[in-house]
Amino acid sequence: MLILLGLSVHDWYKREYPRPPDAPPSQAQIQYPFYHRRAVESLRRFSQLPGPERRAIVKSLESAMVTMEEWLALLGRSGCQVLCLGECHEESTRRFLSEAFFAKFRVDLLLLEATPHELAHLMRKMRAGRRYYPLLGADIMNVLRSVRSRSPEVMIYGIEETEHQKMQAKGIGGSQDRSMARNFWSHFRPGRRHIVLVGRLHSMKDSDWLFGRLRISGREGREGRP
Repeated sequence: MLILLGLSVHDWYKREYPRPPDAPPSQAQIQYPFYHRRAVESLRRFSQLPGPERRAIVKSLESAMVTMEEWLALLGRSGCQVLCLGECHEESTRRFLSEAFFAKFRVDLLLLEATPHELAHLMRKMRAGRRYYPLLGADIMNVLRSVRSRSPEVMIYGIEETEHQKMQAKGIGGSQDRSMARNFWSHFRPGRRHIVLVGRLHSMKDSDWLFGRLRISGREGREGRP
């Protein structure tokens, strides 16, 4: 009984007080499974072009590149109301977002890939001064603190599919993103700036994924919204 009690306490402690990974972040290039094959084929075809055409393509690509500061300035002037940030759930990505994006860009509403219950748990950890706590396998505390520091009045919501929504869907394909889209619209505020931080696949424009659903429902004026 004592051993079982000790193991239970140990598991609870690891769950409530997770530690950041000891290994340094990987410097290897990230090969996205959905685009790697296309990238390889594009490079193969690019290498077969005559020299002048290759140089023209490189020049065109370089002219389209901007610094992070320039992009943030353009984004700020765009009047964009909804921005889906598709991320890798990795420590390096979260550090970049907290330091290079959220620390410099004002946000009215932040919507996370978490249920309301999970978000409430995270917010309690932040208010308690926790320096590290993961969401989907990577630290989210620095992101939340950065958002609150730059945008003190920000409203933060969790739009992940809840257990109740899963039970209602009963295994229907694409139910997660359908639920997330409904949850998004329930928190949408016209004229405000919304940042949706989700996994990169949810940000695909295909109609089965969250971003695609938001595009379609936005064009159709779902629930009277533009």
